[in-house]
Amino acid sequence: MKRLICLGMALIMILGLSAALADDAPQYWKKYSEPITVQMTKVIYSDSADKYEKLGESAEDNRWIRLFKDELNINVTYKFIASAGDAFDTKTQMMMASGKYPDIWQVGLSDMFELQDAGLIWDMTDIYEEYLSPTTKMILEGDGGGGKRACMVDGHLYGLPLLTSVYDTWRYLSIRRDWMEKLNLEEPRSISDLLHIMEAFVTQDPDENGIDDTYALYVDKDLFTQLEGFFWMFGAYPNGFIEKNGRLVYGALEPEAKEALRTLAMMYKNQWIDQEFTVKSFTQAKEAVTNGKVGCIMGYHWMPFDVNGPMHELFPDVEWDYYLWPTAEEGVPATVMGQSALDGILVVNSKFEHPEAVAYMVNLYCEYLYSENPHLEYYYWDVDSGELTYNIGPFEILDQNINLKPYLAMQAVRRGEAAYEDLDPYDKYYYDMCETEWSWKTMWGGGEHTAGVVLQFLTDNPQYIIQNAYVSVPTEGQQDYGDVLSSMRKQTYVKIITGQLDPDEGFDAFVEEYMARGGQQIEDEVNEWYESNFK
Repeated sequence: MKRLICLGMALIMILGLSAALADDAPQYWKKYSEPITVQMTKVIYSDSADKYEKLGESAEDNRWIRLFKDELNINVTYKFIASAGDAFDTKTQMMMASGKYPDIWQVGLSDMFELQDAGLIWDMTDIYEEYLSPTTKMILEGDGGGGKRACMVDGHLYGLPLLTSVYDTWRYLSIRRDWMEKLNLEEPRSISDLLHIMEAFVTQDPDENGIDDTYALYVDKDLFTQLEGFFWMFGAYPNGFIEKNGRLVYGALEPEAKEALRTLAMMYKNQWIDQEFTVKSFTQAKEAVTNGKVGCIMGYHWMPFDVNGPMHELFPDVEWDYYLWPTAEEGVPATVMGQSALDGILVVNSKFEHPEAVAYMVNLYCEYLYSENPHLEYYYWDVDSGELTYNIGPFEILDQNINLKPYLAMQAVRRGEAAYEDLDPYDKYYYDMCETEWSWKTMWGGGEHTAGVVLQFLTDNPQYIIQNAYVSVPTEGQQDYGDVLSSMRKQTYVKIITGQLDPDEGFDAFVEEYMARGGQQIEDEVNEWYESNFK
């Protein structure tokens, strides 16, 4: 009944919109004849304060806020502004507990379902179909439509998916080129090759100081952020569900994970990794990288910004190369796992009189960044300061090919197949940054071992890509037992790696206990969802 009431209200309001809108506006966004105020929430990041200062702007007053005012006659205000992560989540939960909601705001899947069930947000189905531009729909469905499907209940859409690039969820392998050259090591084409390289980095004094003070691999107490790719080499996927014999199973419990743990235990025993990694945070652990003591790192493609980037300031001659994850079979790369690209959901308060406003704002955003005639040199980045500006407004949405497109365009120029002058502004920005900034050159430059080479190979060979097979709101079992089981997984993995548990007996006992304490229920619930949606 709640859904029918909201849908009826939506139709009445949408049909009556023309009286409030000016007639001479672009097709996919219209300027209100009278100003309207839209209250939202805002996520900010660790570098936001410095960025706003360089731009001479703020979260409340910036180029996006002014664009929405000038083009749409919308005044954006904020109910709250909070840092990404726990701070934003806490503020959101406090707001929901109070029952006082803004007009448009960002939530996660669980909150969206709760709000929908209570009849507190608009059914966005008709607005999505009738108001969103082709460019916007292309961007919002760029992950294959998975994010959009996740926002649906009984065939109705209750929010607009805010996507990152699924390619940004992969982990990459990066190795110090200078150490490999110094020790006459060949690039890794198998797990055996990579382990040989790692052993040499520890035993052959690559920094030439006569002290056994180097590590093969950077690891911190978070464990899975850095090591997920390591597991991929063994066909193990500890952060997701995979299909086996027509049924979804949790990758952390599969025998392949045991083999990865066995190898990590050998590495720990032989002091190839920091013996104190279990108590070191990301910041503490990366000090060894910064100080030139680590030969391999595993993480996201932007590692040159936050992991090995600080090292470049101290050791400007050191270079890092990206490689495909090897497997036991020489020359055959590992299959990587992508996670959901859904980073958040824009929902609209069911009491808000202008639900179409979210469509106009998102259309304007996507047309300015991703259309055939974008305004990149002001709205994607700031030419004078070099700061990225696509994320300083009320929300951000990324194109799935945000990195692949400019990389391919740059490669065409480097091969002489295209001219720099013919690049669009977005691609020119990447090209110029690769010419002047070490971090950009390491990721997207013209070398043989950049992140771009790995990205292009995998997108050209999708047989080496799988997705986490379960992408939905946490099941009842995950809500009841998820935290305890997640802690059990981490504790067991750490104990096996550090030699406190036998890789065989310890892992098998862990799997049995995990399933008995809620894991079986979760697996059954996940498969019930899988059967109802995909079979």
